[in-house]
Amino acid sequence: MRPTLSRIAARPRLRRLLSLLAAAGLCSGAGLAHATTLDLRTAVDRALLAEAKYRAARAEYAAMQQEIPRARAGLLPQLSASGSRTDNRADITQTNALGQNTSRDSDYVSSNYSVTLRQPLVRYDSWIKYRQADTRVEHAGRQVELAHDSLILSVGESYLNCLLADAVAQFARAEVSALEGLLEAATRGLTAGTATRTDVLDAEARLDSARVKLIEARHGIDAARRTLEAAVGEPIDAIRAIDAERLVLGNLSGRIDDWREAALAGNPEIAAARLAVDLARDETRLQRAGHYPTLDFIAQRQLAESDSISTLGTRTHTNLWGFQANIPLFAGGYVIASTRQATARLERAQAELDATVEQITLRSARAVEGLKAASQRVQALARAEDSAAAALVGTEKGLRAGTRSFIDVLNARQQLFEARQNRARANAEFVLGLLELKASAGELDDAAITAANSLLATDVAIDLNSD
Repeated sequence: MRPTLSRIAARPRLRRLLSLLAAAGLCSGAGLAHATTLDLRTAVDRALLAEAKYRAARAEYAAMQQEIPRARAGLLPQLSASGSRTDNRADITQTNALGQNTSRDSDYVSSNYSVTLRQPLVRYDSWIKYRQADTRVEHAGRQVELAHDSLILSVGESYLNCLLADAVAQFARAEVSALEGLLEAATRGLTAGTATRTDVLDAEARLDSARVKLIEARHGIDAARRTLEAAVGEPIDAIRAIDAERLVLGNLSGRIDDWREAALAGNPEIAAARLAVDLARDETRLQRAGHYPTLDFIAQRQLAESDSISTLGTRTHTNLWGFQANIPLFAGGYVIASTRQATARLERAQAELDATVEQITLRSARAVEGLKAASQRVQALARAEDSAAAALVGTEKGLRAGTRSFIDVLNARQQLFEARQNRARANAEFVLGLLELKASAGELDDAAITAANSLLATDVAIDLNSD
């Protein structure tokens, strides 16, 4: 029975991978729009085709599928043919009736040809190996899913890092521009007597600091862009921005226990650990099978001609069939030691499964709480940004009225920039948290990528090459 291959082939992720491979030509020639503006969905699709580690995992899965026919071969008939032809020279010494020794030389050619059929009948170890091969193929399929999820999270993080780096650079540029204006206003105020020398020096110091931040932000954009380009395998000019109005939890605000059950049922890491336990358990049975007898059916047809000095000139046709049994009696303790070793490794695999379950359970709980907290931060920081903007407007009015100083305006503007930067970071954490939650539950599929991609704005592009 071979349900594993059909189940693996029917998985949505692998079906989607096949469609991506078929559409590789379309991806490479998608046109100017794809070359200039990249969204999360397109980035993931291209990374699945280009990323080296994921391609290596797929290649290993393809190689592991050959384990099944290799193991099946141990249960199928084995047909072999052999033959030999030799030139012989014999020195023959005989004693005659008179007691005298006579000798003669004899040169002859002998030949021996045979065809042998062997059918295993009772080989418990071969059946265990066949079952292990099926499990290994499924385990390799789970490893592909793990590489798939890891790649999507990596691409998603790189994509969001680009957005965050651009947001930091935008705020740094805006801060430099604003501080340059304030420094000019402070300088004029110092001349007019409405500002102090301290106001001018404070504005200059903050401007120098803002320029340093802008330089660092530009380097941050370059580093984030290069990381994303390495993942997707091609240069990137621009990416889609996050639409903050779409960052709502929707139907994802479930209980932690619900997501825990989903993780236990669908997480590929847990599934791989369970399959590792099954492999280790079968390995103990395989090693214990070293004590069990084997039974083969054998049929052979043999042709021999002058195969010995006593059968010179004789041609013999031999047909035989029968059963061959092998009963292990003593192997020096090898089987016992191998069984104990396999049992210890089974205990290790079970312990690793328990640790994986605990880790994934904790990770899913953290992902749920993290996503909920990110949603709350997004809403709170949106209000904080509005409040900081209103505070800046009020402070600027107070400056014109003479009730506030230039330092108050600088502080208010700094608070606004920090609020905007924190909101951009919270927006990125929300999208990444959504992907991590889906990954912990084993649901990081096409629908999850589409859902995350729907959080991006369709009409706002971020130019990653601008200064």
